[in-house]
Amino acid sequence: MEGKGTALIDIYSIYFNFIRYFTTKKFQNLALNLSSFCYD
Repeated sequence: MEGKGTALIDIYSIYFNFIRYFTTKKFQNLALNLSSFCYD
């Protein structure tokens, strides 16, 4: 049971890390687009 719980936590941490990486990438691109648009 204990091993199953830690495996679930691992899955969640990987999932959240993926989402965080994806969203930060998206926000970085958005910020770059906005800055280039403003300075054009």
